Amino acid sequence: SDVTPAYILSKSSGGNGHLGGTQLPVGSADYNNLETYLNMETGATGDSDDPVIDDFWLGVDLLDADQTLRKTALLFGNTLPSDAQFASLADTSTSTLRSEILAQMQGDGFHDFLVRGANDKLLTDRFLERGSDAINTDSHYYPEYTNHVYDLRAENRRRERRTFKQGVRWGFARAATELIAHVIENNRPYTEILTADYTMLNPQTNQAFRGDASGFIDSNDANEFRPGRIHGAMLLTEEVDYFYDDQYGLRITQEGPNVSIAHAGILTDTAWLARYPSTATNRNRARSRWTYFHFLDFDIERSAQRSQNPDDLADTDNPTMNNPNCTVCHQVLDPIAGAYQNFGDFGWYRDRWGGNDALAGSYKNGRDSPYVEGDTWYRDMRLPGFEDQIAPSNANSLQWLAQQITQDSRFATSAVKFWWPALTGATPLIAPEDSSDARYAELNAAFVAQSTFISQLATELTSHWDIKQTMADILVSPWYRANSNGNQLAQGHSEVLAGTERLLSPEALNAKTRLLTGRTWNQDNGEFYSGEPYSSLIDEYILSYGGIDSDSITERATEMTSLMSQIALAHAAETSCPIVVHDFFREDGQRYLFNNIDRNTNPAQIATATHNVDGIWEQGNQSYSTTQTLEIGEHFIKLAATNNIYIEETGFSRDLILNKIRVLDSNGNVVMAAEAAEQLAAHSGCGNVMWNNDEDTIEPSDWRTWNECAITFPLQIDTAGSYEVVVEAYQFAWDEDGTVLEHDYGPSILEVRIEIADATTQNTSSGEQIKQKIADLHFILWGEEVTAESSDVQDIYDLFVASWNTHKTDDVWQHINDHAECSVRWYDFDTEENGNQGWQFGLDPEGTLSAWKTVIAYMLSDYQYLHE
Repeated sequence: SDVTPAYILSKSSGGNGHLGGTQLPVGSADYNNLETYLNMETGATGDSDDPVIDDFWLGVDLLDADQTLRKTALLFGNTLPSDAQFASLADTSTSTLRSEILAQMQGDGFHDFLVRGANDKLLTDRFLERGSDAINTDSHYYPEYTNHVYDLRAENRRRERRTFKQGVRWGFARAATELIAHVIENNRPYTEILTADYTMLNPQTNQAFRGDASGFIDSNDANEFRPGRIHGAMLLTEEVDYFYDDQYGLRITQEGPNVSIAHAGILTDTAWLARYPSTATNRNRARSRWTYFHFLDFDIERSAQRSQNPDDLADTDNPTMNNPNCTVCHQVLDPIAGAYQNFGDFGWYRDRWGGNDALAGSYKNGRDSPYVEGDTWYRDMRLPGFEDQIAPSNANSLQWLAQQITQDSRFATSAVKFWWPALTGATPLIAPEDSSDARYAELNAAFVAQSTFISQLATELTSHWDIKQTMADILVSPWYRANSNGNQLAQGHSEVLAGTERLLSPEALNAKTRLLTGRTWNQDNGEFYSGEPYSSLIDEYILSYGGIDSDSITERATEMTSLMSQIALAHAAETSCPIVVHDFFREDGQRYLFNNIDRNTNPAQIATATHNVDGIWEQGNQSYSTTQTLEIGEHFIKLAATNNIYIEETGFSRDLILNKIRVLDSNGNVVMAAEAAEQLAAHSGCGNVMWNNDEDTIEPSDWRTWNECAITFPLQIDTAGSYEVVVEAYQFAWDEDGTVLEHDYGPSILEVRIEIADATTQNTSSGEQIKQKIADLHFILWGEEVTAESSDVQDIYDLFVASWNTHKTDDVWQHINDHAECSVRWYDFDTEENGNQGWQFGLDPEGTLSAWKTVIAYMLSDYQYLHE
């Protein structure tokens, strides 16, 4: 027979197309008892051809502790771990890693992670932009809100009114997700997300709803939330009096009874109720459906097959109570719907005329209606309650329901599954339905392994209700850390299992870029209402890049599309230049990416030496020597002045004059000699010729340097060894009349740079420094630990060199904007030291800024950066 213990167990856990859904979660005590009983009845040993659960992860490689800690830091939006934190992981113990992960669960980044993860489930951010009828100022429900907005209109305080309404909308939409964050961040029992006798209020909703929250640091900050209770909901009774002005709106002149809401955490949150509004026919069933889904691990949509029989569908004899095709769901669904009895279509408490109930008018006033005065629920539906229990009072049925739910074993399981996608990037697996599927054994093994783990986590959660502990357990598990593997079973399911290579959402990618580089895409455009730096990624491109609007688009993209790939390229290309320029502007040691390297370090540099040139005029010509070991190959010697002077007020000018250059080997033999002026044709933009005193020959002799340009001389080395570069130079000075003058402005500075000709085949210490920085970037940006000698680093180094060769120039005034538009506000770099000429920080004569821009654009657009 096909009915084996494995088949029955699969059915009981929701697999094999079981219409009753999950009855016994894998790993639960009842599941284990059933398995033991079936094995006893059939004589089975429990062994089968299915993979053993304990061996499910055999052969799977996990991210090491350093990589895992870095990954969780990005997940929670924290700064990257310090060297000391990485060092603490040296013992490789899971407990140490777990402790470090728990320590990361704090700060603004973690708060944002919690709010975003909660909203991905509750979807109340829908109201951030569009608002809701539940906070319509032309309604009576919150008289303080309605009247305050009326007064602001009447007093023509437009900006204040707009800010206040926006703050109310923000506080209304975020109350439920902020409640979840508050409970978790303050280590309160996770059950409090439903049982809390308070809500979360920002300064604006605290005023508008007459809340009793206190302790606000900034009364204008709509992002600051405090726990409190709402006391300003008004019942619509005959006591209410009001008028409506066409210009200023509704004004309530006499209030009815005010209500202090009896809170039940999320269940009584108005935005939660408004997100799943009720109707005259729906009667809170949507609210019940999502209560089961989010808090009881039960998807009623998958629990039974819907009848398509026309006779069943034509049944009008109260089918939800009497038709078996309907009651299979409604006997479960409707009691919880009844528990929401006190909240109307918008989520207002007993919002019908008289303030006694929230029943639809069509029911109360309809012909043959069973309604009786004083009812608060529909008599043609099941009584308010929870499954087979009846709510003891119609006054606090949601508070009672919250207690029943949090005492149910499924609540802990739902809590684990609630956070599973936010942590792992994958939705929890569901039981495979078709046992004839060729991959059924693999899929079922994955489901059983995951369900067993989740069941264990849920059991542990009930002992402490600290969801942070549960999160940490997930993050140190293979379900988060799975990397490469050789296990055929796991290999076959890499597309459904959690682990690495999770496509980042636009919010997560934006947070990652800001955290790692200090910049966001088009950050200089301003700030969002939340106070966060603007980013094109989470503004105009958020939906195109796979994000959600919590309204019509509620599922995040998990695979890259062609459109998303173009947005990712644009994000990398347009942020790379500001990232590089801003980072090199920071003090060394305070940078995000480029600590311990100079902005002008190029791969051809062998040595740089400076000399003080004191001699004045031709008679002061002197020799200045630089000795360096050189390898075989073509080289360049570059000579430049770094402190030429021009004083506009007096017309005084002082320049460095180059006369001759010689290169000697270790035996004193001349291997290269040249007059400085021989480079006239190649450097016409970097200075001019100084003429000798022989008027008969009129031949150029010396070269007056301009603008710190480098005069370049080629040098071929055929034998490796020590070489001496000797440069003859002097100073030249004159005033506005052209009179040559003595001066006391100190020496001119001669800079001698020795470079190789081909950075791809010849090695230099500066090239090795660049390679090491690229290796550092591998870990910072990609979480990949490589050495500077690796082929991966060499590939990016070759890219750096190619870009550098394209952009390098002898023009000291060459600006990075000359290569490609760099979206930077240059005045951000104005300082007294640079004479408020911040644009000079974009000067890029060496082409190194452009080369790093190319590297960063490449790395930010790579698969390894766009996934975690």
